[in-house]
Amino acid sequence: MAITLESAQNANAADNTNITITKPVDLAVGDLMVAHICTYDNDNVPLTMDILSGWTAIVDNQGVVVGVVNMNYRAFYKIADAADAAAENFTFTSSGGTADLISGAIMRITGYAPGTPLATAATGSQNNSATPSIAGAAVTPTIANSLILQMWCANTGGAGPFGTYAIATSNPSWTEAYDGLNDSVLGYACGYAVRPEITATGAVSCANGGDATTESGVITAVISPIYGITITGVAGALSFAGGTQIIKYGVKVIGVAGVLALAGGTQIITRALNWLNSSSKNAISPTNASKTAISPTNASKTASTFTNKTKSL
Repeated sequence: MAITLESAQNANAADNTNITITKPVDLAVGDLMVAHICTYDNDNVPLTMDILSGWTAIVDNQGVVVGVVNMNYRAFYKIADAADAAAENFTFTSSGGTADLISGAIMRITGYAPGTPLATAATGSQNNSATPSIAGAAVTPTIANSLILQMWCANTGGAGPFGTYAIATSNPSWTEAYDGLNDSVLGYACGYAVRPEITATGAVSCANGGDATTESGVITAVISPIYGITITGVAGALSFAGGTQIIKYGVKVIGVAGVLALAGGTQIITRALNWLNSSSKNAISPTNASKTAISPTNASKTASTFTNKTKSL
């Protein structure tokens, strides 16, 4: 399964202390949700947006002075559970400040690495430009074909619509997830792309639809893809290779840092770093001197093979 941004929903709130966003279309248990919230403060008492229960902050730029006003922007992620899938919407609240313009969006992503979906993130801002280019928001993916998100907000200068998303190095083809404008003042948008390279992106840029007085801020996030592992069980051998996950003999694969456990059940493929042995043959360990390399550590992180001569499934 390739990593994919499946759907997104965005919303605006005027003179408020919270914002309600409809859930993304077809949100299901296990989907990755990424939320992007922006506020525009025009009274020098900026809102303090809360981190909702179960959500993890990607970047927090609350209280950041961009130009002449406090433009706050945050991003969060959460893996959807049954309650999320059943919900109609999500309300992001604040615990301080006075009513301001608030805008936001939630994206639904599939095909991500379940254990550690967020690889890295960066942020930066630039004043007085309709075409901001922000070196401080550069990121370096660690896995080929990662999903890169450029989450922008901009104020004054009639910002929006956004477009011409780019990075300085190995620039992929970009698609826009959402593009909104709140009260003709607060613009916000997200461009996304899957990039094969694992080199640094260099400066992150866009056209914000504004003018020479427009102030912009961006959060760049890298979402790791699922490795794409095939596990085929045969007597005396297991192999890893790029491609669709195939599980034989009712094997369940759960990867966490340093451990890969095998047990009967549903197929779940995540990062596989080590294998542990057990007498019940539901886990195999290449820990002796001749079987020490099992994790997919080659440059493409898609292939690694071993043959176990003493255990069979």
